[in-house]
Amino acid sequence: MGGGARRRGLDRGRQATHLKANVGGVEGEWIITYRRNSRGAHLGYYYANVEAPGVEADAERIATLTEAITGEKPAVICRKDGLIQAEFYRSHLEAYMRYKELRDVVERWMRGRRRFLKASRPPR
Repeated sequence: MGGGARRRGLDRGRQATHLKANVGGVEGEWIITYRRNSRGAHLGYYYANVEAPGVEADAERIATLTEAITGEKPAVICRKDGLIQAEFYRSHLEAYMRYKELRDVVERWMRGRRRFLKASRPPR
């Protein structure tokens, strides 16, 4: 497996992690988009490319790549609408921080989101 990773900023407090690698002899690029839900949990999603041949294989490649990088395989779900979705959690984000290319931006995003959530919550 070879490749690289980088972070892209998105609007509304989301973060995208762009992974490019050769997995099982197949070159690929995957973008995992992270956000926080209403309870503050970090969630990431990747939707397999339904237009590419072997959509199931695409989902398996991102799962294999993620397991190689983080040590934890993401959940892969076949949805009712036909999409294949991989789900990523805070533990995956924290594992990305082991890599110099991603550490600073992931930490900054996680801190910034906490401040944003505190400021956007109504007083009790």
